[in-house]
Amino acid sequence: MKIIKTQINIGIKNPVRVLHLSDTHLTLADMRDGERKVRLAESRSSGFYSAELVLQEAGMLAKELNIPILTTGDISDFVSQANLEFIKAFNDEHDCFAAAGNHDFSLYVGEA
Repeated sequence: MKIIKTQINIGIKNPVRVLHLSDTHLTLADMRDGERKVRLAESRSSGFYSAELVLQEAGMLAKELNIPILTTGDISDFVSQANLEFIKAFNDEHDCFAAAGNHDFSLYVGEA
């Protein structure tokens, strides 16, 4: 995970601090979604650094700094039961605000 500190002046009186994440691209899948989805996960995971590790590190940092997490799209690479369960557990454990990206709605990314 690469941490970049950025200050953006948006005209509010008091500063707001968040931990911003984008494009983590979780690639988790198991046989609940079928062999096709498992193969997709295997083929897509090599292109991304371990999203699970990034999210775990970000969660620890957000807790340490006592700040919310802002995710702006593509927390998952595609829809799967395993991805949805991981995201739910992450959101249940942390103070999160999320905006969905196109991959968060994609059942079989890269096939269209």
